[in-house]
Amino acid sequence: MAAISGENFPRQVLWAAGLGNFLDGYSLTIIGVAMAPLRAAWRLGPGEVGLIAGAAVAGSLLGAALGGAVSDRFGRKAIFLLDIAGFVGASALCGAAWNAAVLVLFRFVLGMAIGADYPLSSAYLAECAAATHRGQILSLSLGFWMAGAICSALVGVALMGVGPDNWRWMVASGAAPGAIVLALRQRLPESPLWLRQKLMVATANIPTEVRRWALACVPRFCLDVTGYALHLYLPLLLLTLGLHGSRQSALGDAGFFSMFVFGWILNVFLVDRFGRIRLQTLGFLGGAFGLLVVAAASHYGSKGLYGVAAGLTIYQISNFAGPGITSWILPVELFPTRIRATAQGVSTAVAHSGGLLAAVAVPLAIHLFGIAVTILALAGTALGGGILTKWLGVETNGITLDAEAQQSRETEADEVRTLLPN
Repeated sequence: MAAISGENFPRQVLWAAGLGNFLDGYSLTIIGVAMAPLRAAWRLGPGEVGLIAGAAVAGSLLGAALGGAVSDRFGRKAIFLLDIAGFVGASALCGAAWNAAVLVLFRFVLGMAIGADYPLSSAYLAECAAATHRGQILSLSLGFWMAGAICSALVGVALMGVGPDNWRWMVASGAAPGAIVLALRQRLPESPLWLRQKLMVATANIPTEVRRWALACVPRFCLDVTGYALHLYLPLLLLTLGLHGSRQSALGDAGFFSMFVFGWILNVFLVDRFGRIRLQTLGFLGGAFGLLVVAAASHYGSKGLYGVAAGLTIYQISNFAGPGITSWILPVELFPTRIRATAQGVSTAVAHSGGLLAAVAVPLAIHLFGIAVTILALAGTALGGGILTKWLGVETNGITLDAEAQQSRETEADEVRTLLPN
């Protein structure tokens, strides 16, 4: 098929990358809705729940690291298509799983496809966007992730009544939209910036500034610890806190996800004005405060549900006004084209290791220490993310991709020359 061109190009790229994020958000969160009927059907214990919930997160860790590095070497488009094809196949297989171990395996494969898409979609989109509104475009694209999460909760509610195997339809339901995304991406050309850098002879070393790598990875680790704890287990938490029945908890989950839109709108309008670091720092601090409210309200059981709802709303708006989006933007702006997807892949892998930690540890932490202490620990993690962002902050707002990295390389070369004998 002919490649897209002209005025349709930026919009087509946004939809192709954004719908990939939609699938990621959908599939990583649908398991939270499916977990209640699945846990009852297979009589799962806390350890099995953690393994099933964490399998896709673990797979995404590996997929992000591999997908980014491979696409930097062989191009964006080929891997852009391969990961979605794998996503479609793995989604269908999840619905056919016959025991917990097999479901863990299929969810892990699904996670690898999801993980590979994170560095690809962000690098591709950043390389096609103008510097003056690159942050806004990336923010718009990541908003699709939460749209997918909201849809997963609503689809879960709709499928509750299809019978005892309703969870199978839930975990397999991402295959249909995945096929649509695959068809859309076939029309995309290769990234022009990637093609240009492949024609150049790269003589500089890969940037090794610890500060940049730490900024790209560590706050995002903190973000995924808190985010995945809620995205994966909120329906079960809401049941424990006083909601009655899986349908109510799924609707509560959808309501929580939908609050993202207010923070997302703030980010779209502010990210290219206020900068990435300021929004990320304030967002982490607001999220920590919201989780403190949730922890305090959890002591009152069902009587504290309004406090829980208020705290979750504060967290979700703060998160998506800041780190939920900016931590995804920063890695593709901090590094040059030849390692951009690799950097985003490493950042995503580190972040998802935090998500994996949350997936495995949260059920056990609640069992051992209770909900309030677990939520307090998550609040402390969010606070740490804000402090680290402020401390490590390297602002990338408005830079031309590769120009800032080139300036950094020239500065390093000047420093090396000063050390050489005359």
